[in-house]
Amino acid sequence: MLVLNTYLRLNTSAMNIELTPLVKSLSGVIQLPSDFDYKEDYTAFLIKKYEYKKVE
Repeated sequence: MLVLNTYLRLNTSAMNIELTPLVKSLSGVIQLPSDFDYKEDYTAFLIKKYEYKKVE
C-alpha cells in the first residue's frame, strides 16, 4: 500500500487531480513492513497461479 500511497501522492499533486471518496477510503487500508518487496510477493503469486497441474 505504501507504493500506492506514494504513487497517488506524486501523480495527483503534479496533475492536480482530485481523488474520489472510494480511492481515499482505500488509502492506508493495510500496513506493510518497510522492507516489504512487492515484486517478490507478486512473483510468488504468479508462480502459484500459473503453476503446471497435471490433468489425470
